[in-house]
Amino acid sequence: MEKIKNRLKVVGILNNKGGYGVRTEILNAEDADIIRYYTSLARGFLSYYRCADNLKQIKSLVMYQIRFSLAATLMHKHKMNKSAFMSKYGEPISCTDYKGRKASFLTNMEVYNLKREYLIGVKDNPFKDIHRIIRRVSNSVINQGECAIEGCHN
Repeated sequence: MEKIKNRLKVVGILNNKGGYGVRTEILNAEDADIIRYYTSLARGFLSYYRCADNLKQIKSLVMYQIRFSLAATLMHKHKMNKSAFMSKYGEPISCTDYKGRKASFLTNMEVYNLKREYLIGVKDNPFKDIHRIIRRVSNSVINQGECAIEGCHN
């Protein structure tokens, strides 16, 4: 668990004290893309460590620290407090993107109901592409179909 937490500190999911942090690299991305990024990260951890003896600790890491890092990132982006955040995103944390597709984080029941088992297929290490995912999420803002120049209709 210490190695996992140290890696999460390096990328900014956790702060130096072990609490949740803000991913400043993805603040320019659309809210739905930020939620999808954190959901992908959480699913990667749960899939990769599903056969581990300490799956309960991994579940706790996903349900609390990664979820609160998502919330802190979105609150920091929109400069809002917790009550405004909960009224906008709800529980589970979810929103729709500009194309009308819904993005939501894992519910507590989804994480809680995950059982320890050995998977047949080999799953990738969840840390493998963490920096490439950031670039993809950051670049998605550019391709929203809206011109960045005020008053331009192209």
